[in-house]
Amino acid sequence: MSTTNGHRQGLTLSLILLGGVLIAPLAQAQFTHTQITNSSSGTNSNASISVGGTSIAFISSSDLTSGNADGNEEIFLWTSGSAFSQITSTTGGFNIDPSINGDGTRIAFRSNRDLTGGNAVLDEEIFIWTSGSGFAQITGPTLNGGGPGFPSINSDGTRVAFEGTDDYTGGNADGNVRFSLDLGIGSRQITSSTACSNYAPSINIDGTKIAFYSDCDLTGGNADGSNEVFLWTSGLVSPRSPALPADSTSNPRSTAMAPGSPFAPTAI
Repeated sequence: MSTTNGHRQGLTLSLILLGGVLIAPLAQAQFTHTQITNSSSGTNSNASISVGGTSIAFISSSDLTSGNADGNEEIFLWTSGSAFSQITSTTGGFNIDPSINGDGTRIAFRSNRDLTGGNAVLDEEIFIWTSGSGFAQITGPTLNGGGPGFPSINSDGTRVAFEGTDDYTGGNADGNVRFSLDLGIGSRQITSSTACSNYAPSINIDGTKIAFYSDCDLTGGNADGSNEVFLWTSGLVSPRSPALPADSTSNPRSTAMAPGSPFAPTAI
């Protein structure tokens, strides 16, 4: 191995001081790339991976299973060691924003199709697909024309955070962009703001924390209305049940949060 100006060429070594201990990383990066899809037409996008990395939900307009000849945007599931599964099969419209739970058995997503018989008007609504039992519609009907979006499901699939301008709890009469948290037994409104918006929620494993960005002044530290990242932390222990409503077309709604409810956002 040659050297130039005292520096060894062809091999880079670094020493990292971590916790007071010098660690020499491996000389070469230890990773691989695996191509999951291989399509000659259409697109594949918006992947969401399970905790163990063995299941991936994504959007595709490709015909990966010979069930999407019309090239519609559908939800697909890739499972390690097996073939693709086409989760939705619709004509027209879209099925987007998939979010998969920890073990790959539930996928929350947004669709403007009538997957359960409860969305005949074809509003944008949030649905959950559960392996072995099919679809459940967890929002709707949309009342103000602004459908929910960007669902994020927790690890055991019992909680879904999403954007919503509808009045799911009785606390959003002005139709502002806010978040709701669906527990399979009702909805909770986790932001309460006026003339500003809250976007792109991401829920943690047990559903007790939700990160999102907002131009609202939720904590008194964002008076200029910049887009900032906030963290919502639940202050209550809520009932937990993996069961969705027995009537898959229903959308049980709780009452609005009482003043002083310990569901407080934290600025990051």
